[in-house]
This record gives sequence, C-alpha cells and structure tokens, in this order.
Amino acid sequence: MNFKLKAAVAAVAMVASMSASAAMTNSASGASSLILTVLDNTNNISATFDLGFDYNTFQAPLVTGLGYTQTWDLAGNADYAAAWSSFLSVANLNSTATNWGVFAGDTSGSGAGSRGLITTFASGSALMTQSQLNTGVSNLENYFAANNALGTHTTAANGASSAISGQAFAESAAYGTGKKINNQGNLIALKGFDTTMDIVNLKYVGTNLLANNSVTTYGNQYGNATFGLTSAGVLTYTAPVPEADTYAMLLAGLGLMGFIARRRTAA
Repeated sequence: MNFKLKAAVAAVAMVASMSASAAMTNSASGASSLILTVLDNTNNISATFDLGFDYNTFQAPLVTGLGYTQTWDLAGNADYAAAWSSFLSVANLNSTATNWGVFAGDTSGSGAGSRGLITTFASGSALMTQSQLNTGVSNLENYFAANNALGTHTTAANGASSAISGQAFAESAAYGTGKKINNQGNLIALKGFDTTMDIVNLKYVGTNLLANNSVTTYGNQYGNATFGLTSAGVLTYTAPVPEADTYAMLLAGLGLMGFIARRRTAA
C-alpha cells in the first residue's frame, strides 16, 4: 500500500471514528473522550475541548497514519468558539503559567494491556506506576463530569466549556500547578502555546500496582507524530511521512538481512 493510500485510509478511519454523542465520555467506560485542556494558573481560567475521538479510536488508525494531519480550529469552530473566546478574555498566552495538553484515559479492566492513558509529553520521565496511573486518571472523572454540565457539551457532538473554579477548573481536578496529570509521577503533560509536544501511551503490564506501565512513544512509533497548538487556537496532530533517506536505510537493512539469510541457507 503506497503512502498516499495509507494516508487516505487513516483519514477515513479517523473521521469515521469521531464521536456522535454530546457529553464527553469518562475513562471508567473503558475509553474516555480525547480532550484538549488549556489552563492559565495565574489568572485562574481553563477551557476544555472534546476532540471527537476517544482513547481507543485515536489509537486505531495510527498504524497506517503516516502522512496524516488532523486540525482543530478553536476559534473557527462554532461549538468551540465561545469557550476559546472566554479563555482568551482572561488568560495571558505569553505567561509561563499558561499551558495546554491533550489527554484520554481508560480505567476499566485489570490485566496487561488494559488500563492506560494517552497524553502529550513535554518533559520529565514517562515512567508512572500503575497505582499512579489509577489515581491520576480516576481523579479526572470529576473534571469530565463537571465540564459536561457547561458550555456546548450537552448540545454539540464535540463541545467545549470554560471554568474559573470548582471541579471544572483544570487546576482543581486535572493538572494542578505542576503540569502533571493530577500531580502523579514525573511526566510533565502541559506546555506553553506555539509549541509542539510528543505523545505517549501508558498501559498496564499486569496486576502489580507498584510496577511501571509500558510506554509507547508516538514520536518513535508513528513517524515523529506530534500535537501542536498555536496562540491563534489551531491544534494540529501530525504524523509526517519519514524522509526518503530513512526509507533508503530501511531498505538497505532489509537487503542486508536477506543476503545473510541466503548465505546461511547456502551453507
């Protein structure tokens, strides 16, 4: 399958996987909605945007997603615009206290490969124990529920909301002041505007809650895939096609392996 066809397949799969329901789905259901959070810890305002995918559907098309780009326009989308405008009216986008991040989680099941989270990854260590993952993801249930009662979440397929206090405010129930998922582990999940971040997927490796989760870095597995958010309110997911020299090296490696295999067979 050529790369243009792969990109087309991925695009169709991603569009088809977008949620048709209104309220955001919690992780206790098995796959929470994929959300964007923007947060100003100094001026005390946050906004939450339902991106139209969930923990499972965002992962599924990525295997064939090289060359794929998905864009969300927070200012231009009628269902997002009010929350984005509300955030801009209070927040200072040039402040180091103003950040953004993407998240989805799963708190169902208990065996290997079950519970997990997807998050943007700014810095620190992606290692997190299964107990920390449980705490971090479970605490976001209150955040999802509180925001579902606000903004356009009850009326739009993929809505948005803003908040200045309470459980709907991201500092209170989602990221705290440390830019971590409920201050769990050492993974910094938020970053300032006009930047890009890598993406990681953490999953259970078993039933030992003290064990670290497995870590898949999208930047390594899916062609340097990243999320980026501009100060104009444009969020972009990109999985670029690798450079030609990367494929040349891959083909050369495969050729060498074939040569070695033939020599062994001849011997």
